[in-house]
Amino acid sequence: IELSEEKFKEINEAYHVLIDDNERKKYDQFGSEYVPRKAPPWQASSVWTNNTWDYIR
Repeated sequence: IELSEEKFKEINEAYHVLIDDNERKKYDQFGSEYVPRKAPPWQASSVWTNNTWDYIR
């Protein structure tokens, strides 16, 4: 399971580099030594929703 999780992370990281033109340019410039910027952990674990009623109850 750890190997598949690691592969998933690698593929996900590559995908985000390829779909973002700025990230892709940096990768093209620096090659495999380029390390994409990571989002701060608090953004990934946000509990906010778009449903106003969640906050009114």
